[in-house]
Amino acid sequence: MLAQAERAYRFGIRRFGSLSEAHLLFSIFARDHLPGMTAESQALAEARARGSAFDSTFYVYLRTRNLRDGEATGLSAVDRVVFEGFWKQAQALKVGSYRAIFKLWEAM
Repeated sequence: MLAQAERAYRFGIRRFGSLSEAHLLFSIFARDHLPGMTAESQALAEARARGSAFDSTFYVYLRTRNLRDGEATGLSAVDRVVFEGFWKQAQALKVGSYRAIFKLWEAM
Protein backbone atom coordinates (compact mmCIF):
# COMPACT_ATOMS: atom_id res chain seq x y z
CA MET A 1 0.00 0.00 0.00
CA LEU A 2 2.90 2.34 0.76
CA ALA A 3 4.31 1.70 -2.72
CA GLN A 4 0.94 2.62 -4.23
CA ALA A 5 0.86 5.85 -2.26
CA GLU A 6 4.38 6.70 -3.43
CA ARG A 7 3.39 6.03 -7.05
CA ALA A 8 0.36 8.30 -6.62
CA TYR A 9 2.53 11.12 -5.26
CA ARG A 10 5.06 10.70 -8.06
CA PHE A 11 2.24 10.73 -10.62
CA GLY A 12 0.98 13.96 -9.04
CA ILE A 13 4.44 15.48 -9.36
CA ARG A 14 4.63 14.49 -13.04
CA ARG A 15 1.15 15.90 -13.66
CA PHE A 16 1.46 19.07 -11.54
CA GLY A 17 5.24 19.44 -11.40
CA SER A 18 5.13 23.18 -11.97
CA LEU A 19 3.35 23.69 -8.62
CA SER A 20 5.58 23.93 -5.57
CA GLU A 21 2.75 22.52 -3.45
CA ALA A 22 2.97 19.16 -5.23
CA HIS A 23 6.64 18.91 -4.25
CA LEU A 24 5.89 20.06 -0.70
CA LEU A 25 3.26 17.38 -0.26
CA PHE A 26 5.64 14.73 -1.54
CA SER A 27 8.39 15.98 0.80
CA ILE A 28 6.06 15.49 3.77
CA PHE A 29 5.17 11.99 2.55
CA ALA A 30 8.86 11.19 2.05
CA ARG A 31 9.73 12.48 5.54
CA ASP A 32 7.08 10.30 7.16
CA HIS A 33 7.23 7.13 5.08
CA LEU A 34 10.41 6.75 3.03
CA PRO A 35 13.80 5.67 4.38
CA GLY A 36 16.61 8.20 4.34
CA MET A 37 16.34 11.88 3.59
CA THR A 38 17.25 11.98 -0.09
CA ALA A 39 13.71 12.00 -1.49
CA GLU A 40 12.61 14.68 0.98
CA SER A 41 15.66 16.84 0.24
CA GLN A 42 15.09 16.59 -3.50
CA ALA A 43 11.41 17.44 -3.17
CA LEU A 44 12.22 20.45 -0.99
CA ALA A 45 14.79 21.65 -3.53
CA GLU A 46 12.21 21.34 -6.30
CA ALA A 47 9.64 23.26 -4.23
CA ARG A 48 12.17 26.02 -3.57
CA ALA A 49 13.02 26.23 -7.27
CA ARG A 50 9.33 26.60 -8.19
CA GLY A 51 8.73 29.44 -5.72
CA SER A 52 5.63 29.60 -3.59
CA ALA A 53 3.66 31.46 -0.95
CA PHE A 54 5.45 32.75 2.14
CA ASP A 55 4.27 29.95 4.45
CA SER A 56 5.44 27.29 2.01
CA THR A 57 8.77 29.04 1.55
CA PHE A 58 9.21 29.22 5.32
CA TYR A 59 8.43 25.49 5.67
CA VAL A 60 11.01 24.67 2.98
CA TYR A 61 13.56 26.83 4.77
CA LEU A 62 12.97 25.17 8.16
CA ARG A 63 13.01 21.59 6.86
CA THR A 64 16.10 22.23 4.72
CA ARG A 65 17.88 23.76 7.70
CA ASN A 66 16.95 20.81 9.93
CA LEU A 67 18.14 18.32 7.32
CA ARG A 68 21.37 20.25 6.80
CA ASP A 69 22.00 20.22 10.56
CA GLY A 70 21.73 16.44 10.38
CA GLU A 71 18.73 16.08 12.65
CA ALA A 72 15.38 15.19 11.22
CA THR A 73 13.92 15.96 14.63
CA GLY A 74 14.88 19.60 14.40
CA LEU A 75 17.40 19.43 17.25
CA SER A 76 21.02 20.31 16.72
CA ALA A 77 23.62 17.76 17.77
CA VAL A 78 24.37 19.66 20.99
CA ASP A 79 20.67 20.03 21.83
CA ARG A 80 20.14 16.34 21.19
CA VAL A 81 22.94 15.34 23.61
CA VAL A 82 21.59 17.72 26.27
CA PHE A 83 18.07 16.37 25.74
CA GLU A 84 19.24 12.76 26.09
CA GLY A 85 21.10 13.64 29.30
CA PHE A 86 18.04 15.26 30.81
CA TRP A 87 15.87 12.37 29.64
CA LYS A 88 18.09 9.82 31.40
CA GLN A 89 18.12 11.97 34.53
CA ALA A 90 14.32 12.22 34.46
CA GLN A 91 14.00 8.45 34.11
CA ALA A 92 16.36 7.88 37.05
CA LEU A 93 14.39 10.35 39.19
CA LYS A 94 11.16 8.61 38.19
CA VAL A 95 12.52 5.26 39.41
CA GLY A 96 13.70 6.93 42.63
CA SER A 97 10.25 8.39 43.24
CA TYR A 98 8.63 4.98 42.74
CA ARG A 99 11.04 3.50 45.28
CA ALA A 100 10.16 6.26 47.77
CA ILE A 101 6.44 5.63 47.27
CA PHE A 102 6.98 1.91 47.77
CA LYS A 103 8.90 2.53 51.02
CA LEU A 104 6.15 4.85 52.20
CA TRP A 105 3.52 2.17 51.57
CA GLU A 106 5.70 -0.42 53.32
CA ALA A 107 5.97 1.81 56.39
CA MET A 108 2.18 2.13 56.69
